[in-house]
Amino acid sequence: MIDATIADDAQIDVSFVIASYNSGNFLVPAVLSALGQSGVRVEVIIIDDGSTDGSLEVAQELSKQDDRVRVIRTAVNSGPGGARNLGLHEMRGNWYAVLDSDDLIKPERSRYLIDVATANNADLIADDLEIFGDEVTTHRLVNFDIEEDQFEVTLDSYFERSLLFGKRPGYGFLKPMIHSRVIRAETLRYDERLRVGEDDELIVRLLASGYRYLLVNRPFYMYRKHGHSISHRLSVKNAQKMVETEHKIQKRLGEQAKSKLYRRRYASIKTGLSFVESIEKIKSGALFSAISILLRRPAAILLYKIPIMAALGRWRR
Repeated sequence: MIDATIADDAQIDVSFVIASYNSGNFLVPAVLSALGQSGVRVEVIIIDDGSTDGSLEVAQELSKQDDRVRVIRTAVNSGPGGARNLGLHEMRGNWYAVLDSDDLIKPERSRYLIDVATANNADLIADDLEIFGDEVTTHRLVNFDIEEDQFEVTLDSYFERSLLFGKRPGYGFLKPMIHSRVIRAETLRYDERLRVGEDDELIVRLLASGYRYLLVNRPFYMYRKHGHSISHRLSVKNAQKMVETEHKIQKRLGEQAKSKLYRRRYASIKTGLSFVESIEKIKSGALFSAISILLRRPAAILLYKIPIMAALGRWRR
């Protein structure tokens, strides 16, 4: 048994919320990496979102071994946003942190980010991601292309680096820690209708409300890439919901929605929708409908390099 019980009067520094759906063998190392954070008191809230592979039993065993682990099961599968909302409601820590059920974090991450955020009066803070996997050469995902150890993200700079299917990985992939004062002030919750892009929409809301967001130029968060990863699979239904969400964002932004940087972001999402719509039409045999979609938004044609390059990569292996 892990000897790390939280005393009733002990202050929890970080609440890790793990949305778990059929997490398989990845859940244990993910949880242990959260419990292994150095220099901070943590709790881990596992939200089992209707798993059918035994993940719930694994989570329950972890909670028996360590009192810092709590397990909550959703009544129905609610997606990552719905699961995390349960965690936001239950968290007791000063900071909220997302940890995907198949990822890892380095032991020094929490203490380092909290210290930088505190020194700079930041409301939320994130680091770069280190991509790893069985068939992946370990590398940084975003690569901030700066020399500074940390820098502030503004709404404009976020829009610039949040293009759907952009040439460079966007800031929406990052896993920020958010201070509990923000969560209380905003009664902060994810948009549960989004199954893709729920993190991005949340961050845009916070930036639009004037909260300070810092990025640290180090990769403490380890993103596991494997055959069951779903982060980059976009369906027509999910893309449509993203467009609908952008309409709400535009109302919140007001005049700022007319900026060049935001309009580029919105155009990239519309182009992404046309791309996945055309693919669906091709798969169903409706070639002329696919061509019609692409003619209305020619930029979507350029996105066909994504499946082509993926196919070439599989062929080379």
